[in-house]
Amino acid sequence: MPSSLHESRIAWRREVLADTLKEEMARRNWLQADLAKECGVSEPTISNLMNRKVDPSPQTLNAIMDCLDWSVATIQRMYYGQPGDEEQLVIDQITRELADLSLSQLRGVRDCVRQLVSVLTRISSEE
Repeated sequence: MPSSLHESRIAWRREVLADTLKEEMARRNWLQADLAKECGVSEPTISNLMNRKVDPSPQTLNAIMDCLDWSVATIQRMYYGQPGDEEQLVIDQITRELADLSLSQLRGVRDCVRQLVSVLTRISSEE
């Protein structure tokens, strides 16, 4: 499980790319070897992308874009998502972390959040 928002973003981008590649391969009835050959990318690179182990290098991403006829807009949607995706990423991470807490720990978190809201409200009213 990713431990920071940055790591969550990386994991999310890798997941979106892998899922999109899987969909494209299914549509074309390709295996990973077919994708690698058609795009001029090594099979281990495709495997690492599909297994969400790495981000593509600019050269690899360009080769995949050319091969699959993806536009820059397609990549931007994949990597940066639709409006609200970042907020959902934060909510998902918080939900995962809170799921492991006991009731008394959750009450402590609730109290801390209330204090934080109170402080932030006071600060914003002073500005």
